[in-house]
Amino acid sequence: DRLRVYLLLRHISRFAAVTLISFSERPADLVDAGPLLEFCERVEVIALPVWQSRLNLLTGTFSAEPFQVSYYRSEVMERLVEKLVRERFDVAFAHLFRMFPYLDRFSGRRIVDLSDSLALNLRRAIPVKPALSRLAFREELRRVAPYESRVMRRVEQSWVISETDRADLLAR
Repeated sequence: DRLRVYLLLRHISRFAAVTLISFSERPADLVDAGPLLEFCERVEVIALPVWQSRLNLLTGTFSAEPFQVSYYRSEVMERLVEKLVRERFDVAFAHLFRMFPYLDRFSGRRIVDLSDSLALNLRRAIPVKPALSRLAFREELRRVAPYESRVMRRVEQSWVISETDRADLLAR
């Protein structure tokens, strides 16, 4: 995932000014964004410690959203996004559907890089997982499949790597 994002940043920065917002498990002031400044006009890093993400997962069990979306919930990120939506961006881009709640706040052209169909990956993984894990994977699949479809309907473009993933997503 990191390499894909890095390559996208490198490519996009050739013809556009890029503002990157990202999470880090470490405190934001400990993140060295220096290498990214070669490609980005601005880099904003939001700390999301693992303990907070795990708490988000726990509270997310009572919602319908996928666990991955719950994992990345952050009031600090929401405040940053609220500030950024007042600025003018030609395109807003999110890597993976778990960032869609933040992408959805932007107006204009929105692109989400799904990379692959998580529902397809989950369907393939469930049979080989231990029994207890299968329960969690089935629940995540129940949440992910409609969520991926909703994300695709709400954005102007969604990207995937393979034709197999594309066919799976369009079949829903």
